[in-house]
Parts: sequence; C-alpha cells; structure tokens
Amino acid sequence: MNWNLVFTAWEILFVGIGLVVLITGKLWRFSKKQPVLSGRPARLSSLAFFIPPALELLVQVIMASVQSKMLSFVPTPTAGLYIARLIFLILGIAAMVTVLWPKRGFQYSVLVLATLFALYPVWFAILASVREGERLYTLSLPGMFLPLEPSLKNYQVMLFERPFLTWMKNSLTVAAAATVFSLIISTSAAFALSRFRFRGREAFLILLLALSTFPGVLSLVAVAQLLTALGLYGKHLGLVLAYTTGTLVFCTWNLKGYFDTIPIDLEEAAMLDGCGPVQAFLLIALPLARPALAVTAILAFMGSWGDFIFASVLVPAPDKLKLAVPALYSLANSMSVPWGYFAAGAVIVVIPTLLVYLALQRYFESGLTLGGVKG
Repeated sequence: MNWNLVFTAWEILFVGIGLVVLITGKLWRFSKKQPVLSGRPARLSSLAFFIPPALELLVQVIMASVQSKMLSFVPTPTAGLYIARLIFLILGIAAMVTVLWPKRGFQYSVLVLATLFALYPVWFAILASVREGERLYTLSLPGMFLPLEPSLKNYQVMLFERPFLTWMKNSLTVAAAATVFSLIISTSAAFALSRFRFRGREAFLILLLALSTFPGVLSLVAVAQLLTALGLYGKHLGLVLAYTTGTLVFCTWNLKGYFDTIPIDLEEAAMLDGCGPVQAFLLIALPLARPALAVTAILAFMGSWGDFIFASVLVPAPDKLKLAVPALYSLANSMSVPWGYFAAGAVIVVIPTLLVYLALQRYFESGLTLGGVKG
C-alpha cells in the first residue's frame, strides 16, 4: 500500500473540509439537520482542520531539509517520518471529533490519545521482541503496529541460549528479600512512631522527610565503600542491604500514615482482655494494616526489581550473579546492539511485576489513600 498517498489524501480531505466550513460559515454533522456551528464560531473551528495538515507539512519540510542539508520539500521515507505523519493524522481526527462533538469530544479525544501514549511503548517492545533479527523497528508502517512476520527466536535465545533464567532468579531473590526486610523493619518503626510519644520523635520524622528529598544515587559511593569494608561488595546480600536502606524511609512514612488511621481504642480493648503491647500489634494492628502492607510491598518490590544503577555497580560480575536489568545491558557491545534480545528480555522482566501487582491490586487503592490521610 502506498502510505504516502494515504497521508496525502487525508491532508487534502481535511483542508477541503476546512475550506468548505470557512467559505460557508457553517459546520455540519451528518446526524444533525441543523449546523453544529455557524458564523464566526464555525469559521474559527475551521482551524481545527487546517492546523494538523499544516504542521505535518512543516515537519516534512524540516525532515527533508535535515536529510539533504538544504531547503527541501520531499523527505526520504523513514520510520520516523511515517510515525510523525500518523501522529498528526490522529491529532487531526481528535481535533475534528472535538469540534463536531464539543460536549464529549474533547474528553474522549484526550482519553484515547492518553491511552495510545501509555500502551504503544509496551506494544512496540512486544513487536520488537517477535521481529526477526536485531531490528528495533521497520520501515513498513503496518509493521510498526502489527506483527507481520512474528517469530519466537528472540525468546528462544534468551531463555535457552543465555543465562537469562539465572538472572531472573537472582533478581527475584534480591527483590523479595529486600521487600521482606523493608516490611519487617519499617512496620515496627512506623507503629512505634504512630503510637508512642517520646523525646526526639518529631525531629526524627522531619529527618526522615528530609532524607526522602535526596536521590538515592547520591549514597552509591558511600554504600559501595561500606559494603567493601563489610566484605559484602559483589554479593547479593550487600545489594539486599542497599535496597532495604533505600526503601526504609518511604515504607516507614507510608505505614505510619496508615497506622494513624487505625483507632487506638481497638488495641486498648485487646490489652484490657489480656493482650500485651506486642500481641496487640501482631493480632490487631497488623491485620488491619494489610492494605498498606500490600501497597508498600508492591512499591518496594518494584523499586528493587527494576533498579539498574545499584545492581550494576554493587554486583558487577560474574554473569551468574548479575541481575536481569543490568545483565540485559551487558548484551550490547561496541559493534552491535541486539534490540530483539533486549525487547524479549524486557517483556519477560515485566511479567513478575505484573503478577505481584495483580495479586495485591485489591489493596492498592485503599492502601494509598488511607495511608496519606494523616501524618
């Protein structure tokens, strides 16, 4: 199919509609016997039909001039050009829908555009993972959206010819251990900060809040030196300790806010029935905090699972100890970048995160909202 002809046809169609509206001063919709707009509002609405094609032509001129290093109007067909023209086509359709259905058209247009913007990168990675060779994209416009010649060779290489399953196991072990340690420590700290009043409590809370404003990468050198002194540099245990300390501030604040919403009367009633403070915490407060625990576990797991900087610096070698994300980066070399392997590995890496989220999603909304009410 000649896609240049298709894009040129929509440009002509939109410009033609805009000229009709501009000349007649009326904007019609097929389902209405009366014009939607008339007079000056209709003529102003014609800009919605002129601007997207004009912007597309401007992009073509810019791309053609960049390619030929002089003023030109006919660019060489590339995947970027096709994507740009398609984006302007979608924007033109959204503008037309907004003008024809002013009450709901804008809302639906924004919703559709946001959905495409969020989902297409994931779909693009899936397409690249089933594309043969090491190609990240194709010059065929349908191939940018549909798997024309799907192949599972990239997955076969990653699963059976590379130690990818070992990398996944390492990542799962480290992320799970860091999540468990973070929950154990932060739950106790959050409950103490929520229930007990002691000297220095407010200052400690402010200190935690101040620490959360600094990016974790600032502590990378110090953490590496500490782990080296402890003999844990290059080991998974050292990385678990680094992830645990990095997530403690957020986990403590999130859980502390949730514990503040649980009435202390419940624990006092339990202690009147014979429970001690520890029993009241374990049997009353902790079960009621399951939504917050689930949310905290999800976010702590995702932070450890998808990290690249700490994992690549603190566990640099050998291959059998590497985690999945930095190990994927190590597949590239100065001569070539195996985009197909990258995409297949990225798709597989996402699966554990999705499973954890699906398993705990019923707690996600309540855990986030109730944990931020008080503090």
